[in-house]
Amino acid sequence: MSIRGLYPPPYPLDLEDIKRAIDGTMVHKVIDEVYRPKRDAFILETGCGTGKLGIFYAIRGYNVTLVDIDPHQINRSIKLLRAVEEVLGTRLAVGYRVGDAKALPYLDNTFSLVYSEGVVEHFVGEERQKYLKEMVRVSRECVAVLAPSSESEGSMRRSRETLGKFPAMEDKEHPIASEEMQSDLSVVGLQNIVVKRFDMMQDIGFVIGAGMK
Repeated sequence: MSIRGLYPPPYPLDLEDIKRAIDGTMVHKVIDEVYRPKRDAFILETGCGTGKLGIFYAIRGYNVTLVDIDPHQINRSIKLLRAVEEVLGTRLAVGYRVGDAKALPYLDNTFSLVYSEGVVEHFVGEERQKYLKEMVRVSRECVAVLAPSSESEGSMRRSRETLGKFPAMEDKEHPIASEEMQSDLSVVGLQNIVVKRFDMMQDIGFVIGAGMK
């Protein structure tokens, strides 16, 4: 299964993304409960989209790499990076690569932290396990994932609305329950797992899980 091209360009620059890239999000707060990257940490975001999460870490001096299977998404992230650099008046070191999150072009244990936002819900069954195992493979310490929550009526409604706008996504978006997230991360071998559900946009609920390798 590939989610490439499901959201066609153009992608307008979102001022809220600039704010989140600079100030951080709930994702960063939950990861902090499990893992605080050391100063020389190497961090990878798979399925980066806008790349706002990775840019947040780059601002704080970490070595960041962003991967997405869709070149348009990589360009979208570079556009956000340049906007953030203009706001801050400095250049940031962020690496980019077009690649498949289920077959990452990196050696085992390359990154201190590997995470994703809004990707895992596009896979089910063996495909999801393959995706998560690949994240674990290239991480040497922490893995974290965020997805729409199936326990939120707002997320389920948004999922239905998205399918209406993008018919190609039929059967390709599956919001996740907290218990399911806990189980998925445990099955791929993570420990000290923290799972939290929260509302991030109006009544749209999300679930984030993070654990140590």
